[in-house]
Amino acid sequence: MSRTDETWSELQALKNDLIHALNAKAETFRQSSGLHFDRFSDQIASSLDELSGAMEEGEDQLERVVSEHPIAAVLSAFAVGVIVGLSLRRLL
Repeated sequence: MSRTDETWSELQALKNDLIHALNAKAETFRQSSGLHFDRFSDQIASSLDELSGAMEEGEDQLERVVSEHPIAAVLSAFAVGVIVGLSLRRLL
């Protein structure tokens, strides 16, 4: 019986050691992934700011082109609409 108890105690001790080691590794992983997540979110925010600026620039340029050439803009929009309509008709 005592040998079984010793084995059981050793197994419990190994189990506890393993749990502590895994918890330590998990905490290290959480901290590391948090740093990566913060860097990634900063990069995304920066990219979105750049994209927003580019979109505003493109919008301003489009408004300028349309105001300078309104007839060409309307005819271009009509042509694109016809092409999309024909393409959709063929798909359906």
